[in-house]
Formats: sequence, structure tokens, C-alpha cells
Amino acid sequence: MIAIERKERLYAFQGDVRAQAYQHGVHIETRAIHSIDRNNARYNADGERITVGSTNVRKDVEALPHVIAPDTHVVVIVTHEALKSADLDAFAGWHLVIDETPDIWDSQTLKVEVEATRTFLRDNYELVPVTDGRSYLKPRRALGAIDQVSMTNDTIFSTLSTIHARIQSPSARVTTDLTSWDDLAKKTSMSISSIWSPETLLAFSTVTILANAFTESVTYGLYRSFWPDIEWQDLARKTVRRFAHRKVIISYYVEAHQIGRHFVDTGKGGWYLQRIAEDICKRIGDDDHIWMSNPANMPFLRDLDGDAILPGNHLGPRQAGSNKYAHVHSSTMLYTAKPTTDEARWMDEIGISPDMIVQSREREIMLQFACRTSVRKASSTATVCLYVYDKAQADYLASYFVSTEYCHAETNLIDLGFAHDVAKTPAGRPRVVRTLEEKRAMANERVKRHRAKAKAQKAKAKTLGATNLASQNEIDT
Repeated sequence: MIAIERKERLYAFQGDVRAQAYQHGVHIETRAIHSIDRNNARYNADGERITVGSTNVRKDVEALPHVIAPDTHVVVIVTHEALKSADLDAFAGWHLVIDETPDIWDSQTLKVEVEATRTFLRDNYELVPVTDGRSYLKPRRALGAIDQVSMTNDTIFSTLSTIHARIQSPSARVTTDLTSWDDLAKKTSMSISSIWSPETLLAFSTVTILANAFTESVTYGLYRSFWPDIEWQDLARKTVRRFAHRKVIISYYVEAHQIGRHFVDTGKGGWYLQRIAEDICKRIGDDDHIWMSNPANMPFLRDLDGDAILPGNHLGPRQAGSNKYAHVHSSTMLYTAKPTTDEARWMDEIGISPDMIVQSREREIMLQFACRTSVRKASSTATVCLYVYDKAQADYLASYFVSTEYCHAETNLIDLGFAHDVAKTPAGRPRVVRTLEEKRAMANERVKRHRAKAKAQKAKAKTLGATNLASQNEIDT
């Protein structure tokens, strides 16, 4: 099984697998599992509409070990999301390859101002401390009375249905910034984060993750923090392809601050983006440029007629793996993905720095986008020109391209009059600064608590199983 990031690339990836197999004289059966794409209709010779895709991806993935013979040579291609949603216990003997770092962490903030909702949460979910400021959300009982489908169809509970499914799922760990349900009476909101557990992958014979700078990602940091017993083997090796030497010039426009959502939305950041886009227009042509930005930045990157200021192909940020634009020699990335205050605080508590979040969410996405250009073409010697907002982004890209040993990378400041402006940041609760030793001590203490709790639970289960004296109600309680 191969899990890739984007559904849009499934069939292209499937074609690549077949082509490489053919080059080696091997026939491989391939399958692609994805949800129905209702935007791209297909028709047969009689003009009848053909439904392409699965009506239930999770069930189709879970059925694979039961419908494919163990001795069959087959490659099944799914998305990261399909992999995360399925029960994978039956995949003994299978091998899994995950292309690109999987995003195992989801977060959102919910407003909870109605007392009936607070009562529902208090009655059905337990808060189990995990750090000084966060708790696990656990079901108080089997919750058989709450039907998942009914919750999804219920207009009032539809938002909660996804969280409910994750809380009950064995493959997810869900936390919140509450330490007591009484906290909701004061703050009327709660942040919820879920982490996809690597324990769901243990059935596979091997699991290989193909990703750049994986050990510097938030995913790796979370795995090391919550599952410290997992051992990771580095399979890094240099490519066998010989790349011609080329120059990469990374231009940036701001030196004294970094791009952030708050500054763009409430400060001069939007005006800066407009000036930057206008400058880039003077330097590149329509046919030799790809670019991306946050959707929230787009109002600042359009003219009065609503047309994009920047020339060339406007793409989504996540374009990892695509070779479609390998003929293009220039790229612009006006992008930000900084953590919220709550996210940064929680990550700091478990020993993950805010900069690691930025690197994983923002700069790594930008790097993958930059690598869609001719820099990925082994025979190309053309100079590649990249445009980003700030110096930190430019330095990160330059560091990577220098490490390839076939790119000569240099950074270039373009001063439009605001290169040295300092951005004001929103006020908030002072951040707790801990030393590396303190963070390690906290992580070790958390591991001890988890192991002690697991040991106590096993002892309790053994006692209950041996004596069989307790009633079911007593066990639930």
C-alpha cells in the first residue's frame, strides 16, 4: 500500500508505478481507492454517467486484506486521510509506504456558550490530565446510545460528530485545553487537538515514510513525545540520478520580521503583499512562473477587476510529487502557517518549539512547492528564481538547496521601503520559557505517568477477569 497526500494525484501516481514496473519487466496489478469526485463527470459510449470512486473509502480500505489473496503482487494507492480513517489491524504481511510526512495533528476551537451543550460534554466525556494545561478527552462509557450517523445528520451536533468519532477511535488521541469542565463557564470556548496514533500501523510488516527533513517535523516530534518507545531507522541515501549544477536565487522583501496572519489581516502586511506582487510582475513572464499563497491573502493579490496580480499559474500550496511544472524556472510563495497561541503553548509544554511548527507547516510546504520547478529536472542548468516574503523563509530554502551539492544558492534582499520594518505582535499571556533539561524532565515524567497508568489498568483488568465478581455497571463506573 502506498499512501500519498492528495487525491488529485492518485491516477498520475498509479501511472508512474505501472511505467516503472514496465521498465523493469515486471507486471504489477495496481488499484486506486478514493472518494467519488462529483466535479469530474465521466460518460460511457451510450452517454450514461459513470460513477468513479468509492462511496465508503474507509470500508473499501479495510476490506483489502479479505478480498486480495496473500500471495498476490498488488500495489494499492490511497490518500493519507484514507489511511488515517481505517482500521488497519488486518494488514499483516502487507508493506506500507507513506509518501511525504503525514499530518497527524488536527486542531480547532469550539465556542461553547449553551449550558445544555456543556452538560452533554460533561456527562459523556472525561478529562484526563496529560500536561499542566491540557487533558485527554475520553468517553465515560461505551456511548452506545449515541449513534454516529445520527450525530452527523443532526444539524446541532454535526460539528461535534467528527470529534466524537475521533474520541472513540483507537487510532486517535484527542486533547483539549481544559483541565476541568468548570473552565467552560469562564472561557466559553475550548481548543481541541487530535493526534493520529502510529500504533495503528503495527500490523504492517514494514512501514516506510519518504519525506524531506522528517526528523525535524512536528509529526516526528509528536511521535517521539507521546510514543518514545518507537525506534526509527534512517534510510536516507543519495539519489542515483546525476544532477547538473545550477544556480538558485532566492529573493525576499522583509528582513526585520516574519510574515504572520495577524500582521497581514490587521497591520500593513496586506499592503506589503500588494507591493511585493507588483514588483514580481516586473521581473518574470507569464509562461515561466508558478505561484501560491494562503486563500486569506488573495484579496490583497487581486486588482480592481478581481484578477490575480501575479502572472503565471496559480496553484494550491500542496503540490508535492508533481512533475507537471518541471519546465518552469521561477516560483513565488507568499505563504504563512504560524501556530496559534494555544497551539504554541501546548507544543512548548511537551517539548516541541514553535519554530518546529513553523518549519513543518510553513517552510517545508514552501520547499516542496519550490521543488516543482526545473530544479527537480536532472539535466537542467537553468537558473531558478524564487520569491518569498521574509529572510527566515529564504534562509531555510537556501540551506536545503546548498545541501543538495548540485545547487549554488544565494539569497537576495529586495528593499521596497519596508524591508526593516518591525511588525507588532498581538498581546497575550506571557509564554513560559523552559530549558531543554526542564522539557526533557517533563516528557520523562509524562512517560512514567502513562506507563504507571497502563500497568494499573492491566492489573485491574486481570483482577476483574479472575474474580468475575463485579457487575457490568460497577465495571463501567
